[in-house]
Amino acid sequence: MLSKPEFNFGLAVETFYDVLFKNAPEVEAMFSDTSNHATMMIVALQSIGEKANQDRFLADYMTMLGSKHKGYGLTTAHMKIGRAAFEQAIEVGCKTLSSDEKAHYLQAFTNLELAMGFDMSGQK
Repeated sequence: MLSKPEFNFGLAVETFYDVLFKNAPEVEAMFSDTSNHATMMIVALQSIGEKANQDRFLADYMTMLGSKHKGYGLTTAHMKIGRAAFEQAIEVGCKTLSSDEKAHYLQAFTNLELAMGFDMSGQK
């Protein structure tokens, strides 16, 4: 389980949306209720942490989340911004994550990207 008490999920989610909306303001219009999305993202982050060492379950979970996000009209540029926002969010949310723990969260985001039809493996 990666969800340590010192992981501030609220701060992570706040950081994610701040960075996302600052760098892709047009995406904010896709959110009818940001408080509901914030709650869902906290649950997702907690689930990612809880599914450490359960790669198949995590991949299935992220595939389900990706399929829910697939029809939002996101572009490759949005996904790059989203990944950067996610990286900053997990860094700010828990400064004590090990490199393996960070890699676990980033792999989960990669699974989300793939489920949405984005293969970002060769892009920076």
